[in-house]
Amino acid sequence: MHYRFEMSLIVNSILDQAAPSLASNFARQVMQQHLRRYLASFYREHAMLPTGRHYLGMTRPLNLEVDMIDFDAIRQQIRACPAGR
Repeated sequence: MHYRFEMSLIVNSILDQAAPSLASNFARQVMQQHLRRYLASFYREHAMLPTGRHYLGMTRPLNLEVDMIDFDAIRQQIRACPAGR
């Protein structure tokens, strides 16, 4: 799977899980940008997307806590529920 497509799936999955805590559309966009920047930076540095658990810190602006993300669990969830279901 191409890393950009996988990155989109991961970001969407994380945002779907965080939906109740994101009060506004702006907060969702800030979180989305933060996640994309983190994943793109990680890919540039390691030539692969992260696996295992990683602490993603806080967004700027809004200081939204992203917390610890388990990328292996996210991938399992994506495989278990393919798009369109």
